[in-house]
Order: sequence, then C-alpha cells, then structure tokens
Amino acid sequence: MSETIAEIRNKAATLLSPEQQQQWEQFLTPMPVAEQATSLFTHSDKPVHILDLGSGTGILGAVTARQAAPGSSVLAIEQDDKLASASELSLAQVCDRTKVIH
Repeated sequence: MSETIAEIRNKAATLLSPEQQQQWEQFLTPMPVAEQATSLFTHSDKPVHILDLGSGTGILGAVTARQAAPGSSVLAIEQDDKLASASELSLAQVCDRTKVIH
C-alpha cells in the first residue's frame, strides 16, 4: 500500500535537520493547514494549471490538484533533492500531469 500524502510529508520531516529547515525556510505545511488553505480557492469545472513554488513535499500542490477538475496539471519547484523526491511521490497520487523541477 502506498503512503498517504500526509505520511510522505511526515517521513520527509524526519530527514531534515532543524538547522537546514531554518536556513532554507522549510516549513513543511501540515495536512490540516493545506486543506484549510485550499478550501479558500474558488472551484472551477475547467482544468487548472497549479504552480507550487518551494513545494517541499508537494502537499499544497497535491491537495489543490485533488480538488481540481480532471485534466489539471501541477508544476512544482523545490531546491532540496530529498523534498523534491517527496513532492514527486505526493503529486503522483493525485494528478497524472505533474512536473517537479529541482
């Protein structure tokens, strides 16, 4: 069974040192915060293009894509290789059209 988006985020959080998190300003949005933030978006029946800058584990992009119309796409940008890999895993669970740049 594959990990949930929240589990991917929590696992990635254990791989980062507090010093690195502070230096790179890595906050790793918790699932309840991501769900609350994306609930503020206006729903569209048309596909949307989602840009997730500093995607971390991809939780915001993934939750947004999960609520988006079919055919939507996500472009995520993350400088940390470990987090970019986590972002790829998260986004693959909810959207077929994803690209993570790192």
